[in-house]
Amino acid sequence: MTLYYTTSAGENEEQLLIQASLGGYKSSTAFKDSDFDNAFGEISTLTLKQNREQYIALMLVNETGSNVENVQMWFEKPEGSVCDFQVAAVDPVLKDGVYQMERTREIYSKPIYANFVDADVDNKASLGNIEAGGYVGIWLKRSLNESAFNESDFYEEDLSRKPFYKEKEKETEEKILLNISWD
Repeated sequence: MTLYYTTSAGENEEQLLIQASLGGYKSSTAFKDSDFDNAFGEISTLTLKQNREQYIALMLVNETGSNVENVQMWFEKPEGSVCDFQVAAVDPVLKDGVYQMERTREIYSKPIYANFVDADVDNKASLGNIEAGGYVGIWLKRSLNESAFNESDFYEEDLSRKPFYKEKEKETEEKILLNISWD
């Protein structure tokens, strides 16, 4: 089982820009284990202010050589995570011998034909069965967890210079895992 980025250029074309993985065709660029950390980019002050959902599209290809059953996908994230993640599985359409899935305009465009679900270790998203050589389109959605952001989380009173405030030290990284299992 291999995850690939998607591209609008055509099947098996290279995808060098993660944020351009917006559906269309399977690219030749595999989505590596370490790529999820960079899939959606950093969360800046502007990101917080705009608070827009982001979407990327991948293709899951069964390259095991045999049919697989009970394919499941889920996220693992730390308690109080800054972001929430959801997944949607879609059936790509076979047209002229090439699999294609819906393509969106930009990373902020929500796909029309995707039903997103929360997927964690206790509530795994079922992708069904995939025959050998089969494809499944995967949409990943990131949204900000608004309850993780309060003004008081960013600033505190500077006791040495009352009534001034200073910026609080905050974590700058979270480790999010994307898992796939099958029988």
